[in-house]
Amino acid sequence: MSSWTSSYFNKMNLIYTAQTKFLGVYIMETLKWNTHIQSLVIKLSKVSFMIKSLKEIMGPFMKHNIYFSKFHLLLWFGILFWGGGTGIIQIKQYLEYIKG
Repeated sequence: MSSWTSSYFNKMNLIYTAQTKFLGVYIMETLKWNTHIQSLVIKLSKVSFMIKSLKEIMGPFMKHNIYFSKFHLLLWFGILFWGGGTGIIQIKQYLEYIKG
């Protein structure tokens, strides 16, 4: 947005930004979710590795708890907003990785 001009609110200068993080969800000016999904994929990757690494030494109850307390929570938070994004394919790959 090159035509941005300075704006003031309560004598404070408002600074233009192309994206912002609001309630844990990255929102871009184009209403695309690329930044949020990239951030989410990094977090899910770490949790996937943790679950896969501990798979052999944990019982099914503990795996279930870790999945729902870490992976599932990250996955479903804000999905109403970004659920139709193209990055969902990467996230499905992590789900398959954990199952396998």
